Amino acid sequence: MSAAQTGKRGEQIRLKRLTAFVAFRDPRTSFGKWHSMTGKGTLSEPLTSPWFEFSEVANGFCKMLYDTGWILEGFDWTEWIHTPDAQKLLRHREAIAAADCDQLAKLLTALVRQDRFSEGTLERSYADKILLAIVERAESLLSTSRRPRRKGASDARP
Repeated sequence: MSAAQTGKRGEQIRLKRLTAFVAFRDPRTSFGKWHSMTGKGTLSEPLTSPWFEFSEVANGFCKMLYDTGWILEGFDWTEWIHTPDAQKLLRHREAIAAADCDQLAKLLTALVRQDRFSEGTLERSYADKILLAIVERAESLLSTSRRPRRKGASDARP
């Protein structure tokens, strides 16, 4: 198997794993829940900040992202998130609908990593349908990559 075939096969596997989260379409699917601030700030009742608890689906999603390489190592997401490309993907679902695998990986990396610094980023991305748009784009990319090439389509010469 050539390097190009291995890469293409690996990309298809990653896309397929991402499309497994079609449950994001179901409004009954929970991404998790917020826990309220508790305590009075005393020694006997210490104050705890509000925090978000991922559901089983959300934990599975994050684990899959790491396990399949959607989370990019060595990628400067803090710089990228301010680029026009990133801002377009975050603000416009149609930009996600046209994104390539590299753009999806960058966006997913930025969202997951940002959630570590700003708890609730992933939950907001879920509620705002950003994660669903990413899953749907993965479905589209996967179906496109599975279509048989027309014989001679790439062999045509001017």
